Amino acid sequence: MCGVAGIADFGGRPVEGETVRAMARALAHRGPDGEGLWVDSRGRAALGHRRLAVRDVTAAGAQPMTDASGRITISFNGEIYNDAALRRELEREHGVAFRSRCDAEVVPAGFLAWGEHVFDRLEGMFAIALWDAGEGRLWLARDGVGVKPLFVAQDGHRVRFASEVKGLLADPAQAFRLSAPGLHAWLAQGYVSPEATLLEGVGQLPPGTVRRIDAGGVRDRRFWRPERRPEIRTLPEALDAFGTVWPAVLSDLLVSDVPIGVLQSGGIDSSLVTFSLRDRPGLPVFTAQFDEETH
Repeated sequence: MCGVAGIADFGGRPVEGETVRAMARALAHRGPDGEGLWVDSRGRAALGHRRLAVRDVTAAGAQPMTDASGRITISFNGEIYNDAALRRELEREHGVAFRSRCDAEVVPAGFLAWGEHVFDRLEGMFAIALWDAGEGRLWLARDGVGVKPLFVAQDGHRVRFASEVKGLLADPAQAFRLSAPGLHAWLAQGYVSPEATLLEGVGQLPPGTVRRIDAGGVRDRRFWRPERRPEIRTLPEALDAFGTVWPAVLSDLLVSDVPIGVLQSGGIDSSLVTFSLRDRPGLPVFTAQFDEETH
């Protein structure tokens, strides 16, 4: 799962590394396998990370992660499913020499090669904070359907971000005020929105969005949105199309450097996963029941 946290300041006030460390520690339950802190040499930003080690569980996969040039540093939560293909392209066309097997490493390398459009090319679930020391610029990105959360608060020239609101509140300077519109939305519909929260001044990075923040201001770009394609008109056509995609998707999801299993809920989705993995003997399948009434 992992947890990301950090602060960037564009008004000349140095960022305190210990504050970001406290923010990351508030997310310790998301990443019990490691803790990392990186502070910009000029004090403009600091990134924190809590690690749940899944890909390259060695120290080479630890975060925050900086590219060999020292320009790009990331704190990353999630998993990139097409990292192998991106890695081969970066090695072949850009001469990148990777230092780990971690999927996160393709992000800084890809940013140096393709700029912000690296986020368009990522297939997976992710919340990413990327600091470009050369430009003095912060980039935040969230996967297309918002599987991974990323909460953001901007206070003047200072920007805070974290995987959970409690990470932001670990900074004593973060205001805690309920948002009347947010509370109304939550009471009316059971959630606020993909972009808002219950707190004033705290929002979520919208799904499928990359945000650039620097001394000149904030700019959002939507890099993914769902599409409706009416070409498929019959069930056999739909099944044929699904059949070409499903094995590749499932294979990507099974890449791991730690033991994996299937959580079988009894519904269509998990049953299809379990059925499709029948040729992988020894893969454990789990189910569970709860005494608590709502379950």
